[in-house]
Amino acid sequence: MQPSDKYDAAIMAADPERIGAYLMGQGWTRDKLWRQHGYDWITPEKDTILVPTDKELRHYVSSIRHVFEQLVEKDILFEDVLVMASSGASDIWRHRMNEPSTKSGSAPLNDAEAGIAAFKNMLSAMAKRYARSFHDDNQMAAKYLNQCRIGQTEFGSFVLKVYTPILLADVASERKTFGRLTAIAVADVIDFLSADNYDSEAPLPAELDQKVAESIVRMRSIIPLWSEGTTLSVRYVRHQDPLLEQLRPKDSAITFPWTNIVFERASTIAEDLKKADAIERMQFIGHITDLHKDPPGTDTQQRRITVRARLTNKERNISMRLLPDDYRNAVSWHDEETLVKVDAKVDMRWRQWTASEYFSIDRVFDSKQQMLFLPPESDG
Repeated sequence: MQPSDKYDAAIMAADPERIGAYLMGQGWTRDKLWRQHGYDWITPEKDTILVPTDKELRHYVSSIRHVFEQLVEKDILFEDVLVMASSGASDIWRHRMNEPSTKSGSAPLNDAEAGIAAFKNMLSAMAKRYARSFHDDNQMAAKYLNQCRIGQTEFGSFVLKVYTPILLADVASERKTFGRLTAIAVADVIDFLSADNYDSEAPLPAELDQKVAESIVRMRSIIPLWSEGTTLSVRYVRHQDPLLEQLRPKDSAITFPWTNIVFERASTIAEDLKKADAIERMQFIGHITDLHKDPPGTDTQQRRITVRARLTNKERNISMRLLPDDYRNAVSWHDEETLVKVDAKVDMRWRQWTASEYFSIDRVFDSKQQMLFLPPESDG
């Protein structure tokens, strides 16, 4: 089968309704019906092109091929148009590995497999991070990943090509732009890490958390095929949906130098965030489960207690040392099984969490069982 025959087979497999939706997203306008077999469409340049919808027509494939050729442009190949006409408009990511061994457009299977897994991990980390800004769980991130597609490589180097949806299907209308927003977030983070004027003291992009930084580091660590000629690029594909009007990226195409300095910076940030995330100031409500009373005759009083509270969607034991007056109160609260509210910096590095510094501890109810404090918002 010749390449042109494969294109023809892909054209025949595409749903005419999906093709129409894709054309509309590219700014084409459907016009008059043609003999119940297709429609005239007006292009953004005001040209009129007949687009058949009846696959039984003899000229169906050649006509659709002509339509698709009108949509080929810089960084959007004919096969890209085929994918989007079949599956929906997508932004196009290219992870181009320029090595002598990849000039044929192929790569060792293990390396390609690792590259796909690493790319998926990076998109997954960003999608989960961005889903939190929608106050959503991971369901929307999962829908996003399920709508991403892997594409063909390109001759001249091995290209890991990923199509990420511009508009998500099967989500609420106000969340349809999640796909484009995630693509922009990934690009903003990589732009920050690869900038010539990078400043390690500058505030981090809001989208860059520990897991996103680690996912970028993993892109380098598990793929043997790498050189200073390796690049990552994104081509933002045009779409006319009004929801996207306020989300126009500054450039339609961006290529990032995918060099060691990017991964070194990401690694440093990941380590810094890991340390910072391990100790966090928080407020929690729970019961005192253990007073850790010192044996008689002990010179140094530990005044340590354990509070059982629900944190990070799980029951936790938090150990802490108290000042003398607070410890005396804690003994009474323990005996009376009184709820207490704690404001403290919690060290989460070990299985037994510890309040490394506390600011206050008090009962939740007074002697008349009237609430003194509102419980903290649930984190689960």
